[in-house]
Amino acid sequence: MAGKAEKSVSIRRAVPGDAFRVKKLEIDAGLSPWPAADYEKEAVRDGSLFFVAVLKNNDSLSGFILVRLITHIQRYDKGSIPLAHAELLNIAVSSENRRSGIGRRLLLEAVKHFEADTTNLNLEVRRSNNSAIAFYKDFGFVEVAIRPGLYRDPPEDGILLSMRINK
Repeated sequence: MAGKAEKSVSIRRAVPGDAFRVKKLEIDAGLSPWPAADYEKEAVRDGSLFFVAVLKNNDSLSGFILVRLITHIQRYDKGSIPLAHAELLNIAVSSENRRSGIGRRLLLEAVKHFEADTTNLNLEVRRSNNSAIAFYKDFGFVEVAIRPGLYRDPPEDGILLSMRINK
């Protein structure tokens, strides 16, 4: 089934007009809620990578990924250097299209985009989200920390996962 889904989906950059359809996917996936206006802003924000997967046969959104490049200055005794990592903020695939390869394609696009800019892609996931954890580990992410009480509604620990993307 993965091949069939992959042939019928195109991936493109999100535009502000996608925000309400992305919001529906977010709700369907049970993600921590963001206001639709925040998705509109991320579509045009410098340092954000926001892709949507569109079904070619009916133009409906079947998934999205939102990754942000985080930069900071590391100071040393003799100076400083800019460092960066990418942070996966949200990824979702519609319930009828899960396990079809769309999430993997979205994640591959994000990795390709940030390969030249950073070495690591990081994300946080609920400790109870076993299917997501398995997906990420299969992709090459490793667990690096537990963040106690990271999530609310319901309260839960988060797991920090990281993957080296520029070797």
